[in-house]
Amino acid sequence: RGYEMLINKKISSVLGFFFAACLSVILMSCPDNYPVNKIYYVAPDGNDSYSGSQKRPWATFEKAAASAVPGATIYVRGGTYTQRLIITSSGTKEEPITFAACPGEVPIIDGTGIEIPNIWGGLIESGDNSHIIISGFTIQNSGSFGIHVYRGNSITIDHNTISNSIRFG
Repeated sequence: RGYEMLINKKISSVLGFFFAACLSVILMSCPDNYPVNKIYYVAPDGNDSYSGSQKRPWATFEKAAASAVPGATIYVRGGTYTQRLIITSSGTKEEPITFAACPGEVPIIDGTGIEIPNIWGGLIESGDNSHIIISGFTIQNSGSFGIHVYRGNSITIDHNTISNSIRFG
């Protein structure tokens, strides 16, 4: 009987070691700080070939918008961006898509030198989308609207500051 217990303990130890070794191999093969729970980051010093994680953020809103799926949160790091954010996907009631300033940081979208293709566009634009949250941006110097939303529903726009835009609506 004591011999059986010793064998069972040895088997348990071997299985435990095997499980730990397999888990280590799996974790080491994952990209550095792979985004968890659909949380992504954009930063002025990012690169669109990165994973979009906090340590390896993307550079463009275009990459972030193309990667946004229901439930995704895209945090934008502080700094000045001279690009438009065109939202191309919808969230759901249970899982909205959020574009937000990184907590404690202020991303500035500056439209100086950006041509907006038509008079109804904006530096942040969402058309035919639903369940979107846009929060915490400073938007300035737009040749049209700062934020323009059309044919959308359940769009939350909060804690944004818009200045020096030609159109307001």
